[in-house]
Amino acid sequence: MKHTMKRPIHFASHLRALTLATLRHPDSTVLGFADDAHVHNPDPRRAFSSLLLLRHVLKERVGVEHNDKGGCIAAPGCDISFAPASFPGSPLHPLGPHRAYSALGGFVGPPDVVSAALSDRVLALDRDIDSCRFLVDSPRCRYALQARLRLIRDCACHAITHLIRAHAPSVSLEAAVLHDKLIRHAVFHGLAPPPDSPPQAVARAAALLHLPARLGGHGFTSASATAPAAFLASALESFVALRPLHPHFARVDILSDDRPSFVAIRSAHADILRALSATSQNHNFHR
Repeated sequence: MKHTMKRPIHFASHLRALTLATLRHPDSTVLGFADDAHVHNPDPRRAFSSLLLLRHVLKERVGVEHNDKGGCIAAPGCDISFAPASFPGSPLHPLGPHRAYSALGGFVGPPDVVSAALSDRVLALDRDIDSCRFLVDSPRCRYALQARLRLIRDCACHAITHLIRAHAPSVSLEAAVLHDKLIRHAVFHGLAPPPDSPPQAVARAAALLHLPARLGGHGFTSASATAPAAFLASALESFVALRPLHPHFARVDILSDDRPSFVAIRSAHADILRALSATSQNHNFHR
């Protein structure tokens, strides 16, 4: 749960409220920074109860009104229908996009809402890719094509990296496929195939884009192909770092826990194993 105060002049005045909330609800972790307060508890109802106490103390003892617009609820896979619909992140919020909210550059909320939000973010990140086609040779620069390809490979290709690391492939795949499509479209603006090229040849040329230069490709990273590995590496690294810091993580069995976050980790691992198996079989077939 996150709470944001309305008046920035009271940035430091809520330390007393944070202390009281922590003392009364010792099973919740209450954190504060500037005008933000965060409440963590494995039980969403307990977390929300701590948040209500925090808001009450802020109003009665500090004189600061709560700000529902700045509040949000993060409880993936849990029933949080008990919370007010006005909170971003609530499944009952009257505005669909607000059933998810942004956190640390990612999104939290129902899978369909998060998937749509990721696709919108990709369109915003990649909307300037087509501008690369305006880079043309001039008397002062005769390497416009190389510059276009370099910008796309080293900048545009990595625009979605954080998103596929922060979200399970089940919700990021649509955005990753859209990203790859926009990248391919931008590349073909600069390397347009002959008009009479058969579709099979164009498809093979597109596949070559992702090969490293030593194999005749351009080294473009496919977001949809790397999404499972990116998410798995990020999730496991975060889990290892959190385990010694919070007792709730220390008790989690990542191989059997049935909560959605850990199911997503195991699913990403299975996707990687299937991809490796298919690659190995294809390699053996062509030997």
